Amino acid sequence: MITTATVGRADRLTALLAADTRFASGAGVEPQLIQLSATAVADAADAVQSALDGSSALLMDPALLTEPVVANGLRARRAPVLLALTGRHERAVQSSLAAVATGRLGLPWNVQADLVLATGAPVGLIGAAVDPLDVVLRTVRLPVTEVVARCHSVPGNAATGEAGHATVQCRHHNGVTSTVVVGVVPEPGNEATDVVRHRYRVSGSHGELVIDATKPALAVRTARGSARRWGAPLAGQLLLDGVVAQLAGGPTLTPPEAVTALADLVEAIQESVASGQPVTVATGR
Repeated sequence: MITTATVGRADRLTALLAADTRFASGAGVEPQLIQLSATAVADAADAVQSALDGSSALLMDPALLTEPVVANGLRARRAPVLLALTGRHERAVQSSLAAVATGRLGLPWNVQADLVLATGAPVGLIGAAVDPLDVVLRTVRLPVTEVVARCHSVPGNAATGEAGHATVQCRHHNGVTSTVVVGVVPEPGNEATDVVRHRYRVSGSHGELVIDATKPALAVRTARGSARRWGAPLAGQLLLDGVVAQLAGGPTLTPPEAVTALADLVEAIQESVASGQPVTVATGR
């Protein structure tokens, strides 16, 4: 049994944690796993700082890498950090990673990623880009040296969130390039976040691979709108399986150097958005 606590408002991963018999809410005991949701800093800044300074393992929403207090705390942290990166756990993405790793495309030279979300909850565009950026990094397996980012957003409110899109262009070692485009479509009344589009195009020296991570799925349309239902295990559930395995001494989901690399990349993206200029990634990762 893994004792847990959640900082921030509940989300889909919180619901999966609550339904999983391997996890239980802490009751007066030191939790082994603390989940930091995307609203953690806004909801309970002191609790977030305490969690960063503590020794319990953290399961953290990757969007929190956009918060300086979190990014700086992670760089100095020694206890385990598990980023809730569900994109890499999608079945189609896992298959594509295996295809590239076995050399079926030859040497990859470019990756394009598109992610469109429909939500009524506040979603930061740069924070939403972390998940597909992680998939890109795992695909090409080369660090980013320079990034150019643009963010075209329409500020919303607590009910509608932020609309618009962000474009992140990365230059990796060996001349490899990648582009990630993230869009958010406001859907008032929808507290969850539905994936409208999630796809990747990997170009290699010997071929091209196009992945649609929203398939296979059953499309369900009702008076309230449309939704997808999956027959395969949810990516979030596969993520939790990995969390259990790591806490039991198994493979590390997000090694410390990978967490630092993503934090450095997000910081460079934010600098590029603010300045409108290319930014060198500090660590070259």
